[in-house]
Amino acid sequence: MKKLSECTWADQAKIDWANLLFLLLLHIGGLTLSLFYFFYFGLNFGVLALALAFYLISGLGITVGYHRLVAHQTFKVPPVVEFLLLLAGGMAIQNSALKWCYDHRLHHKFEDNVDDPYNINRGFWYAHMGWIIRTPNPKNFPHLKKDLLANPLVVFQDKHYWALAILSSLALPTYLGYLIGDAVGGFVVAGVLRIVIVHHFTFFINSLCHIWGRQPYSDKVTAKDNAVLAFFTYGEGYHNFHHKFQHDYRNGIKWYQFDPSKWVIQILSFFKLATSLKRASHLSILKAQLTMRQKEIRQRIDLLSHRKDLNQRIDDLIKKVEQAYRDMREKKLIYQERLHKFKLEKTEQAKQELKILKAEWQAAKWEYKMLYRQWQMYSVALAEA
Repeated sequence: MKKLSECTWADQAKIDWANLLFLLLLHIGGLTLSLFYFFYFGLNFGVLALALAFYLISGLGITVGYHRLVAHQTFKVPPVVEFLLLLAGGMAIQNSALKWCYDHRLHHKFEDNVDDPYNINRGFWYAHMGWIIRTPNPKNFPHLKKDLLANPLVVFQDKHYWALAILSSLALPTYLGYLIGDAVGGFVVAGVLRIVIVHHFTFFINSLCHIWGRQPYSDKVTAKDNAVLAFFTYGEGYHNFHHKFQHDYRNGIKWYQFDPSKWVIQILSFFKLATSLKRASHLSILKAQLTMRQKEIRQRIDLLSHRKDLNQRIDDLIKKVEQAYRDMREKKLIYQERLHKFKLEKTEQAKQELKILKAEWQAAKWEYKMLYRQWQMYSVALAEA
């Protein structure tokens, strides 16, 4: 981990007594009330289902709404959808989108440095919750919130945050609990206890995801990919990818990676409720993976006597893989362009030309896959050497 300067604003920050008192009351009250509730009333599956629903809505409100929509602007939605996502995010009681997103942008801009609001180098506890009970950084970075202040929905939510949050996060589950015959359970379990749980799963992204996991895309920052945490954090556990490609609407890019936030955005897109979904290029992702794998292998090679020759082989193979990918993409684009023209012309000559172009694209695709597979086998063999 990087070292901090001897004296920073965080060292001199005072206790934020309002936040400290709020968190103490929330945790002590939530745990105490929950123990009494379960002891006297037992398990009510209707209340548990209600709590699960609010857990999913509020958590996804943070990850889809606050994080990927507002903070990183990885996609666009109509105003009504944006308002609903802001409302859902407010149900997590993690402050307004304006304040949450500003802090998050500071985190990305100054990650692991003194102006990172939840700097992991100050320790697990500080990154997890300690930063919340400290007075904020006195420095102001207006360019990081200019667009937020220009967004009328974000400003409206910030202005009326506590009224909206209390109504949606505590009053609503209490009322719904009343409708199923258990208003107390609605307030305690679906309200207070659920807020505490969502808090800690969100906070784990700032703390545990910077300590535990893999770094397949970048080692320049402390962020880690962690499939276990992804399961509890709506896909946010693929944090190393996110910090390398923060403007990609996805965190888990592979089909088997658990990222319900990505799936929600894709569902919205399917129904034309989300547009302009941003994705990092496959080539940039490939380069990041190859670079990190190359670093790992070089560490192993440094222990071998013939390392110079092996290093050259690695460099040559990586260049071949990258060039093969470029060739494949180029031939695919040429084929798609000619396919569009063929739909207009529909001549025999154009048809034959199209077949040739498709064959060339498929051959380039096969060559790329073979070279990439060769690289994978070579890197595994060297890693085990």
